[in-house]
This record gives sequence, structure tokens and C-alpha cells, in this order.
Amino acid sequence: EIVFLIATMLSEDNESTNSKTINDLPMEILHKIFVHLELRDRLNARLCCSTVEKAVASADLKCVGMDLNYDSRNSACKILLDRCEVFTCKTRFTSQRNSRLFSKLHVQLITIREVRLIDVPAVNVILNACTFDILAVHLSPNQWLSSRIHELIARAEKGVDIFTNRFVATSSQFRSLSRPVTFHFDKEWKPENDDLFLEILLRGHSFPRLDIKLQSEHTLIEAIEIISEAVIPQKMYISYMKNGHLKTLLRLTNAKETGNSAFEYGTEYSYLRSLIFQRTQGSGDLLVTSSAFDEHRELYDDCCENLNRMSLFNNLDERSLGVSGKSILR
Repeated sequence: EIVFLIATMLSEDNESTNSKTINDLPMEILHKIFVHLELRDRLNARLCCSTVEKAVASADLKCVGMDLNYDSRNSACKILLDRCEVFTCKTRFTSQRNSRLFSKLHVQLITIREVRLIDVPAVNVILNACTFDILAVHLSPNQWLSSRIHELIARAEKGVDIFTNRFVATSSQFRSLSRPVTFHFDKEWKPENDDLFLEILLRGHSFPRLDIKLQSEHTLIEAIEIISEAVIPQKMYISYMKNGHLKTLLRLTNAKETGNSAFEYGTEYSYLRSLIFQRTQGSGDLLVTSSAFDEHRELYDDCCENLNRMSLFNNLDERSLGVSGKSILR
């Protein structure tokens, strides 16, 4: 609509002055108009005139997301770019067509829901021609990251998320990663040994919502120290810990700054209460949750008193303390 409006205005102006047309608009101005225009709108805009067609072809495209998916209903491979289908097994999104719709492609998020899709030539044309902020890879059992996905991981400008279905990574798979990754496992993880868990933390990996079984209180203390000193933000959720570890954890949160980190602690109890304790020193946040306060009522009351002094939590009570954790854990 913007393009046709400009073309109409210039056409009317041309009738009265015989001096200006859409061809007189600087290409830089047209590029700024087209850079955020979605794919379907670009297809329509390029039909306006040859000038707009050239502007569409030479303008960058910045869109929200690219979704590489496999539709099991009709056995179709497909790519959705900004919610617009650009490739299936029946239609090829070739480099020639690619050059007519944009010059460079940048997406905020690439989601690979079927890793076999990256072996499709037309898919590789798009992946090779684009830049992206975040890469999200969904893995099924008996799958891991191919060399091609490792290349994409290295190209992600802001971060990588790996989702696994009914399995967790092995020690060798963890060690194969060349950069920190956020893991989303859908099952409990008991590391082969606590040293492996600490090594993974030292490598910068995060586990924002994962049931992790650790073997000793000493490991918990070391884990907090590693995360609190992290340069890159890390997030971790630990559950199924011994009840006695709670006192140690709360003492440590009072004793040290937390750096660029978020740490969440939970225990397995049927009667749930929650606590959020946020450190105000340092450049980051430490998030602690627990459901074992029936046996630690004094500690619970002390922490609630601390919470009431924080402006971020001054509207909370023990029935709603868990909600504002969303403002800390992204």
C-alpha cells in the first residue's frame, strides 16, 4: 500500500509538473521502505513498475523468523519465512527468485524442527544467504548435531537453543559444542558425575528449566560460584536436592554477588510454597525458589522480610511470590 501510494502521488505530481516520477526517488529511500516489508508484500510490490522491482531486488529483508519444518500429514518439507510459505517439496525457492525478492536476508530466529531439511539444496540456498540472531534446533531421539548445524551454531549472532525430545545429551555431545548453548531437555538429567556437570557449567551452558540430580552439597556450592562469576548470563534449575541444602543455599545467596546469572532451586514436595530471593548487588540476578519452607519457617520469614524491602517485589505475598520470576528468568 505504501509503494502504490507513493507511485500514485508521484504520478499526480508528474501530470502537473512533468518533472517527477517514482524513478526520481533515491534508491536509498526505497530500500528503507522495503527493508521490513514481508515476503508476500514484496511479491506484490515488484509488480508496480520496473523501478520498484529493482528496489525490491536490491533491498535487504529483515523479518521475525524462519521455520524449517516437516509436515507429517502430507510428507512435505516446508519453510515458513515471516509466516509466508516460501518452499515445499513441490515448489523450489531458487537463488534466482531469491535475488528478485531481496539482496540480503536477516531473521531474528531460525527454528529447525527437522534436521534433515538442511540437506535440501533449496534450503541451503536460503541458509547460506542469510544472517540471524538466534538458532533453535529441535532434536529427536538418535539425532545429534551434524557438521552443517555446527556451522549454523557458529554463525548465530546472539545465542543458540537446543531442544531434545525424550533424551539428554551425552558427555561427548556436550564437549563437541564450540560455544555456550541453552539446553531444553524434557526429562530429568542425572550427570554421569558431578565433575561433568561443573565442566559443562564452566563451558557456559545454561539449563533454564531442567530437573538435575546432583550428588553432593559441595557440587551445589561450586555450581553457584561458577554461575555467579560468569561473564555470559547463565540460567540453571536444580531439583530433587536434599532438604538440608536449602540452608546452605540461602547462606550463600546472602554472602556473595551473583554476577550475570540466574539460579533457581526447587525441591520435590507435594505441598508447594515458593520463595524468590533476589540479590541486589552485582550486575545480575540470583533467583532462588523452594517448596520446603514448612520445615524452614524462620528462614522463610527472614527472606520475605528482605523481599518486602525490594521495590520489585513490594506487592508480593507468600501466595504469589512465584509469579515475578518471569521478570528475572527470560
